[in-house]
Amino acid sequence: MTDGAIPLIEQVRRHGVVDHYVLLGEGNMRRWDWEKMSPRLQGDARVLWRFLLLGEKIPEADALQLMGKEALGFLARHKLSQSENGQVTLGSACLMSFRDHLFFADMGSQGRTLFSDETRALISMLPKFEKGRCLCLYPTTGAEVLPLVSQPEVEVAFLQGERNRPLLEANLEMGTVGKKHEFITKAKACKSAFDLILASPPSCISVPGIPLPNYVSGGTNGWRWVKECLDIAGKALTPKGEMAMVFMFFSQAESAGMEPHLQSMLEPCGLNYRLLIPSKMLLEPAVPIFNQLVALSAHFSKNKNQKPEEVVKKVLAYLKSQKYGAVYLVKGIFSKPNGPVQRELTNYSDDYYGSWTF
Repeated sequence: MTDGAIPLIEQVRRHGVVDHYVLLGEGNMRRWDWEKMSPRLQGDARVLWRFLLLGEKIPEADALQLMGKEALGFLARHKLSQSENGQVTLGSACLMSFRDHLFFADMGSQGRTLFSDETRALISMLPKFEKGRCLCLYPTTGAEVLPLVSQPEVEVAFLQGERNRPLLEANLEMGTVGKKHEFITKAKACKSAFDLILASPPSCISVPGIPLPNYVSGGTNGWRWVKECLDIAGKALTPKGEMAMVFMFFSQAESAGMEPHLQSMLEPCGLNYRLLIPSKMLLEPAVPIFNQLVALSAHFSKNKNQKPEEVVKKVLAYLKSQKYGAVYLVKGIFSKPNGPVQRELTNYSDDYYGSWTF
């Protein structure tokens, strides 16, 4: 690490901020919980808590005394902090902890900077990996790769287009000790060899006429970036390498129709796969995923004069035209075949609907 990351971590841990945070659950992103916890804290721990989680402004002199010049330099260098009129704040950014790794998320950014359910799902799939080369595709906060970058004999690369992803550089610096990660082109990735690929591609559908940005949308069927991951894996995985991928799949409401649909989409990739489908959500009003899709469509629509009911009507009409009745959470492990292609799909979605968002 260079200037500031180690001193910041040391001060945060020394003042007990992490100890209080994990009482609320690892990776907690509920601001209401943070507000409720705040009055219970005392002294410097409370000041740091409100600064690091709730975006509260504090005098720059107090911040300097609490965290030190190097820690404040780290925050400023990564544009995490803003200073004005002698006060400093993190704004909508917040410091989090998951499996003892510290990293920043952003509650206010339009980019993929939340610690989302897809990130948790991907971390749960990480193999024991202590040596080799890893390619991380479409990272969110970068938290998904922190368990790997901390390993001294693991090399991590990202696609060049992810260099400007908010928070990624700061969080990688928080999780490494003097290591350098690499940004490469897709062409170079496909000519390289990786023992592990991690991927959580944007896979939300984009309703025609209401386009969503690429960091959210996988196109009109949600498959655009999922397919790219499969293409890269087919070229870049070593013979014994694996790709762990988490994505959403829009399909029929009944599993009897969804399973062959998903299998037909995966057929051209020619890879072995082991899929787990833990849950689904119906695409209808009041269900979280549907509400999220409508909210995103309304937010990014060029026609800002549309009434909410008009957006709902357009979304529902498109879902009906495509026979999309539900969206499924898919967790998959992919590898190159050494002989006949091996395919396995375990579907729990009829037994558990869950409550998740992307």
